[in-house]
Amino acid sequence: MHMKHKIVLVALFFLFFIQIGFSQSNSIVGKWKVSFSHAQSQMPPEELADYNSLESSLQQKIQTDLEHSGFDFKSNGRYTLFQYTQITEQGNWVITNNGQTLKITPDGFSAIYYTILENTSQRFLIKKTDETKSTLYTPY
Repeated sequence: MHMKHKIVLVALFFLFFIQIGFSQSNSIVGKWKVSFSHAQSQMPPEELADYNSLESSLQQKIQTDLEHSGFDFKSNGRYTLFQYTQITEQGNWVITNNGQTLKITPDGFSAIYYTILENTSQRFLIKKTDETKSTLYTPY
C-alpha cells in the first residue's frame, strides 16, 4: 500500500510539471498586437524627439500601423507575423528553457531567440536575447 501511494505521488508530480509546461506554451496561442505606448517608451531620446517633431497625422498613422501589427501564434507550433490583414512572415515557434525563451524560426531562415520577460493572458513582454529593448504585445 505504501508503494502505491509513492507511485501515485510521483505520477501526480510529473503530471503537474507537464501541465505547467503545456500551459506556458499555450498561454501565447492567439493573436497579439504591439503595444504602441511601450514601444514609444523604449525609443532612445533622439528617436523620440524625431517622432514628436512629426505632424500629428503622421504620428497617428505610425501608431495605428504599429497597433495593427503583431504575432498570431497557432497551437500547432506555427506563427504568422502580420500588419493589418497582410502576412509579412511565417514560421515555427516553441517555448523552451522552462518557459523563459521563445524560439522563432521564420520559414527559410535561422532561428531567432527571445527572452520572455512577462507572460500573462494580457501581457506578453519579450526581448531579443542579444538586445536591451523589449517589445510588449497585448491581446488583439
